[in-house]
Amino acid sequence: MSRTPRTVAITVVVFFALAGTAYALTVDPAGGPIGSHYTAVVPCSAEPTVRVYHLRAEPQATVPSVEGTESSPGTWAYDLQAGNVDDLVTSNCNGDTEQFRYDVDAPALFPGPTVVGWGDWDPRRPASSVIGTDCPDGTTASVTISGPGGFTDTETAPIDQYGNWDVPIPAAAPTGDLTVDATCGSLHFDAITIRHIGPTSPGATAPDATTPDGSEPGSTQPGAPSSSPATPVAATPSYSG
Repeated sequence: MSRTPRTVAITVVVFFALAGTAYALTVDPAGGPIGSHYTAVVPCSAEPTVRVYHLRAEPQATVPSVEGTESSPGTWAYDLQAGNVDDLVTSNCNGDTEQFRYDVDAPALFPGPTVVGWGDWDPRRPASSVIGTDCPDGTTASVTISGPGGFTDTETAPIDQYGNWDVPIPAAAPTGDLTVDATCGSLHFDAITIRHIGPTSPGATAPDATTPDGSEPGSTQPGAPSSSPATPVAATPSYSG
């Protein structure tokens, strides 16, 4: 799926320098709906190590390697199935590592910030942004935040190549429950409520994400709150601001 490039909090970090590698990991197709099947192919003289990391917002245990078949001499194929979040497919052939992000189309709305690159919300920090995923190609997110005392603020945000976007909670937002309503094109996210307690507490920091070496990034971190799914609407809503 082709989308306008933009890096947001949920975008995966590239951990590896891929220049000069002697093989190429290919994934076909590049994305699909929840539960879709796809194939990863790795040219390698010996069986490579292939792992699939589910870029989810709750902890995972150690990720084992997946089994493949040598479809032809020196070519290894892996039949994979997506869940309800994007997959990061990594392969290691004789010490050379490559990765590919399989884009699962599963729109969701949830509070931020996230652990850098992995989409895990850190519950030790106050929510300071709103994040949405999987908007249709060519759209722009429109986000309305309302709260106590009649507060309301509407912002727009471009989407990245995966259809993701983020909007900071306005500095003028009051403490208390904030309601977030968002759309992008014909997609309308179910509204969510964020308990806003103000700026980040002094000394609070997000945990570091680890590289995919067999352990899931954020696997030792507490889970994130529930996110909101999205449903299609008949026409594009119109907002000002």
